[in-house]
Amino acid sequence: MAKKALAVKESQAVSTIKSAYTIALSPAALLKIEEMKELVEYANEQTNLALDISINSPESDLDGKNLLVNLRKCRKTAEELQKFFTSPLEASKKTVIATFKTLGAEAAEQEQRLAKEAGDFYMKGVEEAREASAKAQRAIDEAATKARKLGQAPKPVFQAPAVLTPEKTQTTENGSVGMGTEWKAQFHEGVNLEMVPRQYLVLSESLVRAAVASGVHIIPGISIREVAKLAVR
Repeated sequence: MAKKALAVKESQAVSTIKSAYTIALSPAALLKIEEMKELVEYANEQTNLALDISINSPESDLDGKNLLVNLRKCRKTAEELQKFFTSPLEASKKTVIATFKTLGAEAAEQEQRLAKEAGDFYMKGVEEAREASAKAQRAIDEAATKARKLGQAPKPVFQAPAVLTPEKTQTTENGSVGMGTEWKAQFHEGVNLEMVPRQYLVLSESLVRAAVASGVHIIPGISIREVAKLAVR
């Protein structure tokens, strides 16, 4: 299978992560940190002064209004500092999310492809083993029927070596992959509504899947067959 160029290169992923944290080390950020320290001290001072004042005279009214101006400046400065530190992080966050989303999508695409191919290969082995077993049983049954017609005792029938059913669990270098089968309705293969029983005419996929999961393996008009079930640990 031909390789395709990955949308996310290693250098791009690393630079994306690093850029999200450079704001904390930049000269501008260090200056803003010092400004923040000064703001904390000044805001505490103005807040304590405000706690000690009650506006009940022309003098206290003027002092109170002066404090109002100072406290408003504190709040505005705090908002500006918050924006300075959070805006680049929010922008970096979006870039980081987009980077990992792309990376995850590429991995998921190949994961799904390999899972399907592994399932198809497993089912091929299961079907071959079943066919070999059925063929051997037919030979035994035919020999027994022929012997009965001739009034003879059934003779042993030579059986070819059995076709082994594929292993259900395989251990790899990095983990294990478990294979099994389950019955699933194959809606993508088309549905003949004229043959579907009335209780399924709403054609709710969730309703049909629930029926299949409970043991219904034949619903006229709907393709239901045994498929491989993959479990990766």
